Amino acid sequence: MGPQPAFPLVPSGKALRVVAGGRSFLKRQPLIAKALPTGVGFLFGDVLTQAAAWRGASQQQQQGHEQGAPEHHQQSFLQCYDPTRGVKMALVGALLAAPLLLGVLRGMDLVLAAPHSLGANALKFTVDQVRGGGALLSGPGGVAGGRRGVFAASRAQR
Repeated sequence: MGPQPAFPLVPSGKALRVVAGGRSFLKRQPLIAKALPTGVGFLFGDVLTQAAAWRGASQQQQQGHEQGAPEHHQQSFLQCYDPTRGVKMALVGALLAAPLLLGVLRGMDLVLAAPHSLGANALKFTVDQVRGGGALLSGPGGVAGGRRGVFAASRAQR
């Protein structure tokens, strides 16, 4: 057997063509390339948020049973999940958050001295990840209305 390569997980052949195609698409259609994963991320975040609200409501219901409260039928998460809300959040991510964040990143390219350096890319990645979700969704003026909006929906289902 010949010598082992220094990095055995380096892609080659078909994987390199896929990566090159992705880079080409990113350059040709940056808004779509940003909107698709952002929309999916917002959808996934909404599933997690609804699961947390469902779990909190379930725990409160179990505590009520222990204190002698009347028993209610326990629904599974899939019965309580609101797919319409998930689609709305995916659309907010794809149609609102993605263009805003793409604009922020493009603005950073104009301001930074070396916009494609490792430090600049790390800064842009951090801004994209931290600013994107927190600024758009949190607080009373946020899209989801903060924590109150999330848990009010779970209370309404009871």
